[in-house]
Amino acid sequence: MGKTKDQPGLMMETHTDTVSNGVHFDGAFGVIVSLEVTRFLATGYTTKKIFSAV
Repeated sequence: MGKTKDQPGLMMETHTDTVSNGVHFDGAFGVIVSLEVTRFLATGYTTKKIFSAV
């Protein structure tokens, strides 16, 4: 997905649990956002940096 392979990539990561000081769906929201960005990039959008969802 990335055009420039000699630059550091962009990585998204999150956790699936909810922490006591976070909002109710903080972990699940991070997972959904990462999946949605991955879905969007799979439609053919190209980034300058390599993208990885962890």
